Amino acid sequence: IIAGGKSSRMGTDKATLLWNNKTFIQHIIDAFNSLRIDIKLVSSLQKHKNANIPIVEDIFKNAGPVAGIASALSETKTNINVIVSCDVPLINSECISWLINNHEGNYNATIAMVNNKKMPLIGIYNKTCLPIFLEHIKNNQLRLLSVLENLNVNYINIPTHMEHCLFNVNNIKDLKSIMQ
Repeated sequence: IIAGGKSSRMGTDKATLLWNNKTFIQHIIDAFNSLRIDIKLVSSLQKHKNANIPIVEDIFKNAGPVAGIASALSETKTNINVIVSCDVPLINSECISWLINNHEGNYNATIAMVNNKKMPLIGIYNKTCLPIFLEHIKNNQLRLLSVLENLNVNYINIPTHMEHCLFNVNNIKDLKSIMQ
């Protein structure tokens, strides 16, 4: 779970926001736990130490999600890794399973799409992607979509009945919309 961002549009840490009496992080942890998938939280924020899951420190500070994914991939022992940002509290085990089941070995990554909109922080990344991420960080090319241009990516539209699971809560308006 990538949770080290500045949350500038929200104005507060999105990972610790509450929805249905649980933090966003806890909702995501619950989705992974029901699948018995090992979870790690990528963050350098001290307050995330309370999440009761292993923490992976960002190896590059202030380099955004590219550094977060690079940190996760440098730490993992597995080739196939589910990467999810902390701002999708509606994600569930069905959606995660669907992503895993639709990842094909001949791709470096499988990225979810909703109505043809790429969701690069919800996907499967092979550990073999790490050198490309590190090269982009070294060259200060920190746009995640630019990194993906250098990978063999399978972009797949999530089934319509699961689209709501990928709703990204970026600001107060988005937060209010899931509270209704």
